[in-house]
Amino acid sequence: MLYETFKTAELLLIDPLRGVEARVKKLLRDRPFTFIEAAVGAVHGTASLSSDGQYSSLSIRSDRPKMEALEVPVVPLDSVVEKLKPRAPYGLKIDTEGHDLDVIRGAQTTISKSEFVLVETSLRRRFAGSYLFSDVVLAMRDLGLEVADAITPAHHNRFADVLFVRRDHPSLEVRAVQVTRF
Repeated sequence: MLYETFKTAELLLIDPLRGVEARVKKLLRDRPFTFIEAAVGAVHGTASLSSDGQYSSLSIRSDRPKMEALEVPVVPLDSVVEKLKPRAPYGLKIDTEGHDLDVIRGAQTTISKSEFVLVETSLRRRFAGSYLFSDVVLAMRDLGLEVADAITPAHHNRFADVLFVRRDHPSLEVRAVQVTRF
């Protein structure tokens, strides 16, 4: 849906799994994008990515104990953006299965130049040693963004897509609503 909403946006896509870039090329067809095969985190390095073919995470999932471990490179988003120099302001989507806070820590400059950040974040502790939902909200608040909306899947409440916008964004204002009675 984001690809359809922002049809002319420059796309920088980062994913650590082999084969994802080929799937993205089919999905986006002729639309240009930059793809980096790596995980995103707070610092440069490598990490063990747990994967079962359907789900993958740098965190240990409490609900899927039998996952294969793959060593993957990790890069901070700020270093990628600094190198590629895409046009700001940015719209950012974070979907890292329990690794959100490390992504945020490695993307502070990028987030400070973002119009919005959409984070698929856990509401419950789905990962070993996991953060709390409030930790993500506070980290984003410290970077000048506030919660504007949240969408949870209808079939559970383990995670949500949470939309953060700049503190001065008009969507955070209450608008007068005229009620018409019939």
